[in-house]
Amino acid sequence: MDAIYRAYDQRYVYAAPKLAKRTARLTWRADSPALEEAVAREFKPRLGD
Repeated sequence: MDAIYRAYDQRYVYAAPKLAKRTARLTWRADSPALEEAVAREFKPRLGD
């Protein structure tokens, strides 16, 4: 799954370098209630600072 995320990040950065900050993938807070939902349990989220 990490390879898919990396490919997604690169596609947007390479396609629109000036928009890299706007098109970068978002990260989740470790204590986000969304990560406790049943659908989220099967995914490894990107956690931010």
